[in-house]
Amino acid sequence: MPRHKDVSKQDRNLRIAQMVQQGYGLQVVADQNGITRARVSQIVSEYNSVISDDGTRDILIAQLDSYLSDTLNPIIRGPGQRMYAAGSGKVVNDDDGTPLYDEHIKVDAVNSALRVIERRAKLSALDRAKATVKDESKEINDALEYLATLAAEKTALEARLAQYEQQLPELEISPPAV
Repeated sequence: MPRHKDVSKQDRNLRIAQMVQQGYGLQVVADQNGITRARVSQIVSEYNSVISDDGTRDILIAQLDSYLSDTLNPIIRGPGQRMYAAGSGKVVNDDDGTPLYDEHIKVDAVNSALRVIERRAKLSALDRAKATVKDESKEINDALEYLATLAAEKTALEARLAQYEQQLPELEISPPAV
């Protein structure tokens, strides 16, 4: 007897798969849904086996786009981290009193963004070499000319054979004497 899934379980499983795709840890998802971590992994595997390669690629691209826009862009466009004096904990200012910012976090975010962009390009197959189309018309024409030459030679040979057959007298072949 086939098992039918309850619609509410299907909705829950879809929600679980989406949570994992959004980056939630397996244990967090398990705790929020009252199931084991192993069951979460099993549900995600079931959903991943149903999704085609193109679908998986689209999901990964969407995740990378989300990471770029939601995580990295605010860091890159943000002010950086304020610099504090060691020991006193006071904000370090430049000569005109403007706070100084440590830009290393921005540099790290830019490097991460570059890796994400490269990965996205690979998933989109943008790094694949374009197929070159070779013009084979000359080779095809050469082959057709060669075939025409062969056909003409065959016709000439058949004509010569017919001519020889007409010139030869009919020969009687007798069996050898014993």
